[in-house]
Amino acid sequence: MTNEENKPGSVCPNCLEIIPKQITRKMSCPLCKKTIYVRQGKPVTEDERYIIDWQRYMEFLVPDITKIRETVERTLTARFGARPSPRDLIWGMFNHIAARLRNPNQLEIIYMNMATFLTEEGDRKGADELSRSAHKVSVSEQIKLGFYKGVLFNNSQDDFVCEECKKINGTMMSLQKAYENFPIPVSTCTNKKCRCSYECLYEPLADKIEGRKTKDIINKGQNSQKSPFNIIKKIFK
Repeated sequence: MTNEENKPGSVCPNCLEIIPKQITRKMSCPLCKKTIYVRQGKPVTEDERYIIDWQRYMEFLVPDITKIRETVERTLTARFGARPSPRDLIWGMFNHIAARLRNPNQLEIIYMNMATFLTEEGDRKGADELSRSAHKVSVSEQIKLGFYKGVLFNNSQDDFVCEECKKINGTMMSLQKAYENFPIPVSTCTNKKCRCSYECLYEPLADKIEGRKTKDIINKGQNSQKSPFNIIKKIFK
């Protein structure tokens, strides 16, 4: 065996055969023809690449993502009687972490990242439910703090906004009403994912606009570069 063959990264992670060149980037194995990916400086299979890529959506929230992966993999293997698929492993890791987080900001992040995962998997309904859960975590915290009293909902105000999301632009409601029935993501949005957002309103402003819509008092144009929230503040100043 030559020194070249002994270099790190010269073994195909798919067929485990020695490749007579160092693997430094994505390539096809000249022997088994399968794709080799490089993650964290190491050659990996497509399944491992998938797992590592999704781990990035959660590893910053926990002290040791490797231990969590090992724990979840053991649990799922015992349950299924076989090693879990990459998809099941990642979803299991997401749920394992979400069940143990307590910080509202971290919970909001993990729920939104889980929603992103389900969107990529084609589960629009599940993704929307998790997005609402994330928003409700944030709103629940604001209710406890008592600083904000209302919520203003906006669409993205660009040419990609669908007709359904145009209807919600400028809608306002109390924090409590928003928590009980959060309207975004818009379930009837015709895009792949709803991009509507919300802003919390201060008490004086919330008292004056409860039950109203900003479209009644601002420019209805979808291409306006002005923030509806800023316009309302000026009107009620």
